[in-house]
Amino acid sequence: MKTIEYVKKYNLSQTDKISHKHFALDFGNDFVSRLEVYRTFSKFSLSKFFDLLDEMENKWNQINKKTAGILPETLFNYIHSAIMMPSIDVEFPHIYETKNKTDNSNIEQLKVMVAEELSLSNYEIRLVLNDIAFEWNRKYNDNSIGELGLEPNVDFKKIATMVNNKDSYILYYIFDELTYQLKKLGASKAQVQFRIHVKERQRRENLFDWWSFISSQGIKVDKSQYQYYFSALNLTTESKEDDVKKMYRTLSMSKHPDKGGNKEEFVELTEAKNKCLEYLKLS
Repeated sequence: MKTIEYVKKYNLSQTDKISHKHFALDFGNDFVSRLEVYRTFSKFSLSKFFDLLDEMENKWNQINKKTAGILPETLFNYIHSAIMMPSIDVEFPHIYETKNKTDNSNIEQLKVMVAEELSLSNYEIRLVLNDIAFEWNRKYNDNSIGELGLEPNVDFKKIATMVNNKDSYILYYIFDELTYQLKKLGASKAQVQFRIHVKERQRRENLFDWWSFISSQGIKVDKSQYQYYFSALNLTTESKEDDVKKMYRTLSMSKHPDKGGNKEEFVELTEAKNKCLEYLKLS
């Protein structure tokens, strides 16, 4: 959907009181459809995936500017953590495997992983991080429970800067888990903010599936809200799933940019296909 279409559908120029579930499904479909299109292009990579995330955040901000009031940031955070970020696991299996390894690693193992990603020796990173855990253990044994009052370790901050400058999603994820583990030991001051959302670390065991997500939302369909999308595919709401997929494949032959079509028009076609499938799954 275009920005103006969100504004019109949800009457955003007049109010910011909207159905969060319906908006999340529309914005999620927008993202999933774009991801589906981008996946068909050559050289699709993790950096391109993050470009898409930035694109969706910019779109959210554009919608927000046209809204009377303001769209809740918590809604975007929910869409980001529940729909967008979990898609990485599906698109990049090697990242999913690394995440699972990270989630099941202890502090010592995480230190080694961070050291390897930063090309530091295990000895160097142990020197930096062990004193934090040591200080916690000492105060804990002295029954000094509560706020430790520890100043962030200078070397720890240096490594945090190195992690940030590396601009590696996997490194962010590993280091975020390491700081989380250290926090559990009591290093309450030694925390670093990263792009990794906490909920992602607590993601479901199964890989994210858009259609399962839709079904889990308990949305009741309004036929009038979907007729436009069926019309875009020259179909009706009485059409079957196979009809939708067949017509989409036919129209894709001329709409795809590789065939001389326009990228945005192809995205809109993909959105229409997914909205039709959404209707059929919810009906």
